[in-house]
Amino acid sequence: MEKLNVICVDDQREVLSAVIQDLEPLSSWLNIEDCESGEEVLDLIEDLDADGESIAVIVSDHVMPGMTGVELLTELSRDSRFKETKKVLLTGQATHSDTITAINTAGVSHYFEKLGRLKSWSVVCALWSRRIFLIVASTISRIMKS
Repeated sequence: MEKLNVICVDDQREVLSAVIQDLEPLSSWLNIEDCESGEEVLDLIEDLDADGESIAVIVSDHVMPGMTGVELLTELSRDSRFKETKKVLLTGQATHSDTITAINTAGVSHYFEKLGRLKSWSVVCALWSRRIFLIVASTISRIMKS
């Protein structure tokens, strides 16, 4: 079986690095890609798709320069090539309306708040990345069983 692709996108390098570091134990089964913008993700997925590769999970921040995470995930949810891709949204700044759009339009399967009230970014990053690890691990398990 070919490795699965997981794409993590966040314009904050510290957050991106924490998530990628926690996914590293799954690197035997995963290609872990990182991007810093929605536009970069769109370019990457075109390359991956052209190579016949599939994307298991996309983890996206919401507030980023240019395209927001909800806009990115909505665009991907409308593309039949990514119908089975799990979509995870991380945010500390989404409004109630953004959250509803993420769930109803973007097909987000998991939503995590960045918990800005915590003083340490490393604590916040650790909380998200552990949760994301569990989502990715369960997705791999489901795919391997089918």
